[in-house]
Amino acid sequence: RQKQKLLIMEFKLEKLKEQHEIEEYNLQVDESKMRRLKRAYMFLGGIHTVQKIANSLKSQELRAIEAIESEKLYLDMGFVRFVDFLASDESPITKSQYYERIKLLESEGDARFDLLTQVGISNSVRKLLASGNYEAIEIADDGVIINGNKTEISNFREIKSLINSYADDCKRLKDENTNKQTKLEKAEQTISDGSKQVE
Repeated sequence: RQKQKLLIMEFKLEKLKEQHEIEEYNLQVDESKMRRLKRAYMFLGGIHTVQKIANSLKSQELRAIEAIESEKLYLDMGFVRFVDFLASDESPITKSQYYERIKLLESEGDARFDLLTQVGISNSVRKLLASGNYEAIEIADDGVIINGNKTEISNFREIKSLINSYADDCKRLKDENTNKQTKLEKAEQTISDGSKQVE
């Protein structure tokens, strides 16, 4: 009887030991998964940071890079030319990105540039806006007015939709003006040809 109790106790101890080993193994697997997950998020965080730097520089950040150029601070950093700085790992933006964005910043102004960047308006749409009237995009404390339509400044989806719609209007107007200009040039050419024939 005592032998039987001893065997049962050994069996229970063996079961507990097995259960403990399984739990310890699962814990190690969970810790490993957690480490890998943290590592994945660390990589993703790095990617998002790089993307934000590369794609969404705000006006103040561009102005800071502009100051490096205008004050020739790149010389103190060991670069002979500003473009050498832009081509280096020190620069948060490439040469083509810098010149394209500084041109947009100059035409849009700081507040509009920040809004359009924050909302995620593409450069192609922004170039269309340049053919229109930037005054049609007004930024106030309580909202944004785009071509007469007001929306909250936090409503990025609505702002983007209104800006894209206004850009379409700008494109249509630009195309109409181009067509009128072409017709006018053709008419002037016809008149000129007619005058030569009369002579």
